[in-house]
Amino acid sequence: MPNELPAWFVQYVQEQQGQSAAAQENERLRVADEEKRAQEARLQMIRNDNKPGKALPPLLEYYGDADKLEAWLQQARAKIEVDYYGCTKFVKFWALNGSLRGKALRRMEAWVREQGTPELASSDAFMNRVEFVFKDPQAKERAQRKLDTLRQGLKPFLESFTEWQSLLLESGGGSWPDNAKKVSLDRILSDELVRAMITVPSQPDFESYCSILKETDDRLRAYKARTTKSKDIVVQRGPQPTWKQPVTNDQNHGGQKTTHEPSVESMDWEPTPAKVAAAGGRRAKWVSQEELDNRRQTRRCFRCGASNHQVRECPYGPPRRPVITDSVRKEAARPKEVEPELEEEELGSESEN
Repeated sequence: MPNELPAWFVQYVQEQQGQSAAAQENERLRVADEEKRAQEARLQMIRNDNKPGKALPPLLEYYGDADKLEAWLQQARAKIEVDYYGCTKFVKFWALNGSLRGKALRRMEAWVREQGTPELASSDAFMNRVEFVFKDPQAKERAQRKLDTLRQGLKPFLESFTEWQSLLLESGGGSWPDNAKKVSLDRILSDELVRAMITVPSQPDFESYCSILKETDDRLRAYKARTTKSKDIVVQRGPQPTWKQPVTNDQNHGGQKTTHEPSVESMDWEPTPAKVAAAGGRRAKWVSQEELDNRRQTRRCFRCGASNHQVRECPYGPPRRPVITDSVRKEAARPKEVEPELEEEELGSESEN
């Protein structure tokens, strides 16, 4: 038939159609393969094959307080480096975001939504952003002013040194040379500590100098506590007798006679002028240590021996130390009495002990 296409032409068209279909299929397979590789790469950025460790405590919660920013950043950096070492950047990013609370979470929300993709997520970028948003721009100047006015006063050196060191770091003085740090530290020391350091040899480095300061301050405080305690003891005991007459114990120990001093502290020497006046100025009688022990055991008045009151309600004045004689020793050995033991009124002006 005259309208029929030549066979060679039909074959050519069929070959071209087959090649075009093969090219389209190859392109489809190539695109699918690229999409698959891209998906796997994305999953590789997200997938966390290694679980975070637990060598350090959990991340601190951060609420956006400027004064707590440095502590949070320091703890977060350590946590990411140690426990999240084998994790992906995406996991690190969202772990840091999970520790934000309140104001901090609200102010970081828009930036996190934009940067929190597997392709853009970065823990370093996250912490830099937090520092940029919440760091107090006046913190450095304020720390410097506090450092200039800081003084030790009555505080221990270690407490003042810790505060000084913190302010020094906040003011940017962490990189100062040792001589500059020493001058700054000397300015806060108390006059007492400075005087005590006059005879101390100079130290080769700043750390040794701080150790000597702490040791000297500790010794000063220990000495002050000791002297204060000694003064308190003297005030509590009151004036002590200037003479002591030994009392011989009748029992022999190894063929030798032993002596002991009369116990001044065992009697109650608290002056009670009002009660003494009410009792006509009469005083309790000095008794032996055995009698005092007996009164204590039987719960009688430690001063006069009566059984109807205690020493704080005793109407009689404290006893006067008698001259130790044989008759007094015999008197001290007599049986206990229930009624008050009083000495006769004397006109002399002997001093109370």
